[in-house]
Amino acid sequence: MISFEKRDACLDFLATTDEPLAAAKSYMIGVEDQKSTVLSMEQIESKHKAIGNKKADAYTTKAYFDWCKKHRESVYDFELIRNRRITALLFVECWRSENSARTKGLIL
Repeated sequence: MISFEKRDACLDFLATTDEPLAAAKSYMIGVEDQKSTVLSMEQIESKHKAIGNKKADAYTTKAYFDWCKKHRESVYDFELIRNRRITALLFVECWRSENSARTKGLIL
């Protein structure tokens, strides 16, 4: 059985995480948009003449690996908040079903 306190905590969490979720998504999209800039800058810095070699160099630079780490972290932060919100919604829905069954006398 889901308690009223748990339900209230879930509703409070849902009410207070709209902005953090939006900020996390915005940040994640911003980081994704930086990928081409990072790769382009690294290709410009490459000592090779052939574009294929420049691209290969770009994917092995510290700047690109730093971007990859930043991207993974931004996706993690966004997904963590999103998944916690989904869990909170499921708790509320379960509580609603239990409460409905309780009022109908199906659960004591």
